[in-house]
Amino acid sequence: MACDLPGRDEPAAESSFPPATDSSGLAVTLEGGAARLMLRLRGELDLCSAERLRRAVDAALAQSPAVLVMDLSGLGFTDCAGIRVLLETYARQAEAGNRFLLTGVRPPVRRLLQLTGAEARLGGTGQPAPRPRAPT
Repeated sequence: MACDLPGRDEPAAESSFPPATDSSGLAVTLEGGAARLMLRLRGELDLCSAERLRRAVDAALAQSPAVLVMDLSGLGFTDCAGIRVLLETYARQAEAGNRFLLTGVRPPVRRLLQLTGAEARLGGTGQPAPRPRAPT
């Protein structure tokens, strides 16, 4: 399988990422404000499109949202490259003391999250990431 992986030097879009008409097969839309941002995914998240999502996450996290929601209701497929981006996003939000929430997880995607153990690491799909505890 060949795919055109975009370079990191390409600028991230402000609110909408290119539609799923190119070789990546993934459309990502960023909505909301500083307190709560939502990334809506549509298409397929795989090795060829993982970098597109990574750039969208970078743009979202640059705004330091208290809550980052990733709506997967339009996502029909993901592979391990996609799961890795989800886990990286969760870790970055948790490290900043913020929350990460997955919504709209469809059965095929949920099944892969369960099989890989990612669902447990993400705090369960549909649940917010736990906030780090303050040192006592």
